[in-house]
Amino acid sequence: MNIVQKSALELIQSDAIFISYLVKASTLINNNYISMSMPYIGLFADGAEKWGKAMKIGSPTFNKLERDYYLQMRLCHKIFELNYNDLYEKLKKNLKISDLYFSELCHPIAKKLKLYNNYGVDLYEDKVCGNTILCYMYNPLADKYFNIDGEKIKELSIVVGKLCSFYGGDIASDNLINKSINSKVKDYHFNPRTPLKNKSFDQFVLFSILCTINYLIYFIDRFVIKEFPYKLRFAYLQYYYLVELISQINNKLNTTITVDNSWVSREFRNCMAHYGLMQTMKKSDIIEDDLLKGISIKIFKKDYYEFKEIIYNELERLSLQLEELIF
Repeated sequence: MNIVQKSALELIQSDAIFISYLVKASTLINNNYISMSMPYIGLFADGAEKWGKAMKIGSPTFNKLERDYYLQMRLCHKIFELNYNDLYEKLKKNLKISDLYFSELCHPIAKKLKLYNNYGVDLYEDKVCGNTILCYMYNPLADKYFNIDGEKIKELSIVVGKLCSFYGGDIASDNLINKSINSKVKDYHFNPRTPLKNKSFDQFVLFSILCTINYLIYFIDRFVIKEFPYKLRFAYLQYYYLVELISQINNKLNTTITVDNSWVSREFRNCMAHYGLMQTMKKSDIIEDDLLKGISIKIFKKDYYEFKEIIYNELERLSLQLEELIF
């Protein structure tokens, strides 16, 4: 391997350890934590499998079912690439499925009076960090009746364990996980009983965007104590797609949400979404002691920690603006 390929391998190895931490940590939390992480797992699994196959290093490979499953899961990181109307309709459709499912489980009187809950919310330190409608959307095996085949998911998860192990992820332990995390779950019914101050479905869309942002910047970033480049990878992909989506939201809802678009770069986005660095990085560009191997330095003149702070600050500003709008 040349130095650029070796750097890509080291990034995959780091991501394998990070994903292993996510999976190990899921046993400590009784909420939708692991379902909200599906786009993270899909991005790693799809990218690592393709890279290993291309490099012919004997890494685990997908069968057809696994390939389709993890490709669909990977594409969930592009949820904010949808235009606003499509995102609105997709969320609304899945909330209707959830509502139908839970309404059939309750007494007819409770159903008529809407005394049942049709979505759940995960909270960390009172920050909303996930909801069951997003989790349902992220799962490629979820059917139109809100049913999920748990045994099939376990079967399909084996290959991710093999990929993580091959790339060194099995060294992960739970000693770098924040075990004192204060998380809880609350259930609601949209729209009669919901914490959103405006009962329109536009508010639920903004709420779901907020959940996705908070899951990363308030939950994952603090739950996994050690610093991993995957934290910036996923944050940047969120930021990249949100810049355009926020513009659409402002036009559609007459809001004034602001986000700095000066850090949008398709070249950097490609490096964050894939492990192939050859189109961007040359041997002389690689910086071994930078967590991103010099990618952000070449494109933005910022090292990993400087650039992570910039992107996280933008996401935190967005989070605060969304909270003000919907609560």
